[in-house]
Amino acid sequence: MGSYDLGIVKLTEDSCGKGLVLKRELSLEECNYILSDILGIELYTREDFDDSEEYQEQMDEYKDTVNSWLKGDCEDNAISDFYQSYVNEPLMCMNIVLIIDFLRKKKILEG
Repeated sequence: MGSYDLGIVKLTEDSCGKGLVLKRELSLEECNYILSDILGIELYTREDFDDSEEYQEQMDEYKDTVNSWLKGDCEDNAISDFYQSYVNEPLMCMNIVLIIDFLRKKKILEG
C-alpha cells in the first residue's frame, strides 16, 4: 500500500473547469500510460487500423485530448469517449491522485 505526498498542485480555471499547470505537454507515451495503465482504458493498437495514417490520427487524438483534459481545456467525457466498450463508467476521482503522482515523478507539473 503506497502513500502519496502530492504537495502543492497549481490549477488554472478555464471554461470547462480547473486544470493542472504543466511545464510541458505530455508525450504520446505518457498520455497512453495515463489512459491505459492508470485509467484502465483499452486503447486502439496498430492492428485495429487498415492504414498507418488512420492509426497516427488516433494516436494524435489521444495525445491532444489528454493534454487538453489535464489543462482543463475539455471535459471528462472527452477522455471517457476513449472507452472501447460501451460501459458508461465515470472516471474515478481518485485516479487524479495517481495521475498527479505520475506527473510529479516525470517533473511535468509546475510548482
